[in-house]
Amino acid sequence: MSTTKPRRELATPDARRRPGSRRPTTQRVPLFDDEASSAPGMPADCSRHVADQRSAPLPETEPGSGPPETWWESLQRVERARAGRLRSLWQMSAAERIAAMRRGELTYEQLAAWSARYPDQVPRVHGEFEWIASKLPEVCE
Repeated sequence: MSTTKPRRELATPDARRRPGSRRPTTQRVPLFDDEASSAPGMPADCSRHVADQRSAPLPETEPGSGPPETWWESLQRVERARAGRLRSLWQMSAAERIAAMRRGELTYEQLAAWSARYPDQVPRVHGEFEWIASKLPEVCE
């Protein structure tokens, strides 16, 4: 008891259009024709000129501030600032650094830089740097 649906015939594009609607007519222009190359604004040899973007001035962030800094310049600026913050740490002796660490005068950045540059100077507790171990609950108990 199978009933099959009658097959629908494929409709042509004209049959699907609503009655009374018309397609707008478009005028096609040949691509490689002498008349097309003489169109206003088109060079005679059909070449397109692209402006050299490298010669354009860079936009300024603020009036009179100059061009914006590049990624490399911003990285150098950050590195100079970091070196300035660590300068006082490197001027201390190892004993002075240990005393400053135990007094809590060193920042996390200074402690990390000291541990990276001179890992043998930093005191250890159970194999961990003292400044890290002092924050562990096992050591605090």
